[in-house]
Amino acid sequence: MNQDFLNEISSACKEDTRLREILRRILSMDKFEIENFKKKMNIYFIGRDSEEDLKSKRFFQCVLESGNAEIVAKSIGII
Repeated sequence: MNQDFLNEISSACKEDTRLREILRRILSMDKFEIENFKKKMNIYFIGRDSEEDLKSKRFFQCVLESGNAEIVAKSIGII
């Protein structure tokens, strides 16, 4: 994942308590739960193409990628 996008995600998480809570929940998941959640997110976003949906999809894709949730959490001081 692109470092600029990780920085953008980090900034958004600093400003939005809902995003921080989502990040915390993802960090508490094991690998099996993350894989199931990825599948659910992929199904949820099928056919959704508004700007807000696309931003949300990119956020989830980023933080669900291996190690990215930890990178973001460290950069905002959660862990």
